[in-house]
Amino acid sequence: MDWSSNQQPSIMGVITQYCEEDGIKYRQADERTLLAGFQGKNFSYQLIAREREGHPQAIFVSLAPVKVPPELRALVAEYLCRANFGLILGNCELDFETGEVRYKTSVDVGGGALTTAMVKMLLHVNLSTIDKYAKGLIGVLYRGLTPAQAIAEVEEVCATAKLAAQAAMN
Repeated sequence: MDWSSNQQPSIMGVITQYCEEDGIKYRQADERTLLAGFQGKNFSYQLIAREREGHPQAIFVSLAPVKVPPELRALVAEYLCRANFGLILGNCELDFETGEVRYKTSVDVGGGALTTAMVKMLLHVNLSTIDKYAKGLIGVLYRGLTPAQAIAEVEEVCATAKLAAQAAMN
């Protein structure tokens, strides 16, 4: 099926519309790929947004600015696997060849249309999740934490923040 022939706005058109409406600085790498930079609490991230050719899919990938050395890739893989457990949208990835760490969110809009609200949600989930788990990645890479210790540290901080937010609402 030729997805590009439907009358809905293009996926990349909706993504660029959201970026322009939200004041996000970006550059178009090609007709299906957009690049933007974001500053988190733990790192600065490069975000790649792309439309999958021939499919009604939008994919958002944020890259952590670290390369995992070969001797730590098994530990980082375990850490990322622990991080992925329980995630509802998206996943952490490690390239075993290069040591690249990234987080990916995506949506298939077959039978529907991508909206700027969907783009906002995908970007927010993507960037907040990679930044949340970056703290544990730093712990494994530079502080000698085990993957289990790093996850416990990340989730403890998040649980404490959640309790504080709930208390503030009461």
